[in-house]
Amino acid sequence: MENETTILIVDDIPGNVDVLRKTLEVEGYSISMAPSGEVALKIAPKIKPDLILMDVMMPGMDGFETCRKLKEDTVFENTPIIFVTGKAETEDVVDAFKSGGADYITKPFRDEEVLARVGTHLKLIQTIKTNECLVTDLKRAVLNLESAQQESLAKSQFLGRMSHELHTPLNAIIGFSELLSMSERDPLNEEQSESVDEIKKAGKHLLNLVDQVLEINKIDSG
Repeated sequence: MENETTILIVDDIPGNVDVLRKTLEVEGYSISMAPSGEVALKIAPKIKPDLILMDVMMPGMDGFETCRKLKEDTVFENTPIIFVTGKAETEDVVDAFKSGGADYITKPFRDEEVLARVGTHLKLIQTIKTNECLVTDLKRAVLNLESAQQESLAKSQFLGRMSHELHTPLNAIIGFSELLSMSERDPLNEEQSESVDEIKKAGKHLLNLVDQVLEINKIDSG
């Protein structure tokens, strides 16, 4: 199985990198590697990875600092960074999230856990991107609607098309968000659950707006 998803592994220990690389390549992910935080900061803007697996304890710049610096760049503000670490104390977990991390995996890890967490975050970020595109499309639709108000027939035809084009993806987003929330195999953490809930609320809100616009049009058309 092949896909166009690129994952950057940042770890100074070749053995750790090799294990993660083999696990992910089996699923068709394209893998790039950086042996340090400094190198990661140089190559990440060039390859623009979809997700980053970051070791915490590295010589020079550690994983937390590398994550903070990456998040300063708007290109990576929504890129999931998952820490892979042997440190599992509460303070370490808090530091991981404070630095901008999306999740963490403790060593020694299982291949199934790595694949499940990576898959969940990739699906989540894709849902967010889709939702942002739909918001943009809806704003464009509203502007188009305002310009078409002088032509009742043209407006009705336009709304009919937009209803079909917006209902299907919006319902898909709402349904997928509910599936993520109900996942028992790989439950979301609190931060992820809040993000999914926001996506679901936004989707329902947009769907309601579309229905309201259609109802107003029916009234105007008699």
